[in-house]
Amino acid sequence: MFFCTLIPSSFQGLGAFFILYGTLIYHVLDTFFMDNFGLETTGTIAYLSIVIGTIMVLVSFTTNFVIMYPSTKSYGVLAMVYGFTLVFVLLFCIIGFFYTPHMNGVMRIGVRNIMQNYNAKSVMNIYLDALHMQLKCCGAEDYTSWFRTSWAEGRKIVPASCCKNLKYCHNLEPLIVTDIHEKGCYKVFDNYSKIVNASYIGTIVGSILTQFIAIASAIKMALRYRAIRVIDSVLPVLE
Repeated sequence: MFFCTLIPSSFQGLGAFFILYGTLIYHVLDTFFMDNFGLETTGTIAYLSIVIGTIMVLVSFTTNFVIMYPSTKSYGVLAMVYGFTLVFVLLFCIIGFFYTPHMNGVMRIGVRNIMQNYNAKSVMNIYLDALHMQLKCCGAEDYTSWFRTSWAEGRKIVPASCCKNLKYCHNLEPLIVTDIHEKGCYKVFDNYSKIVNASYIGTIVGSILTQFIAIASAIKMALRYRAIRVIDSVLPVLE
């Protein structure tokens, strides 16, 4: 009963999680224009997550098929499929651990470079303004980072995109701090990185537990099915 219900449901749940995670990551990266900050591999982790999620959903359907049409060989193959799926998930999480600090570092460099060249009439200014408004942050370390840019020219001012409410924001002199987002974008990047890494750790633990149980269950079912076939083959046929 456990194998017939919980195992397929677990794989469907994990698959849905990976697909949703990949979709959200891709949406966030696309929304915040990270490619324009120099991160040319924004889609890699998102695509990989969606592919793994799709594989896990297919594995759940395969499990249901084997349950409907059982055989010793099919359960053995299913155990191998579970093993390969676990390897894919672990590789994904390892890649993710290396990818997250890379993404964080490139975003930091991108923000700093755009701030230093904010005077230039460039489309990059729009990307940074969008980042400010979407993440509710201002500047690099904090809002005072803007004071040290050439754009500020020694004044204590921040761009309008740092305002909490553009309609009632006094972003020019004199600066009213309560009207703007004081937190720097670096802190937001760090917080997101911690959340992402925590999700990788949770995924590793959950996948190892789920798939080891699935592998053990598949092997157990294969042995049980073989034993039943052996018993059936030696029982006398009553006429």
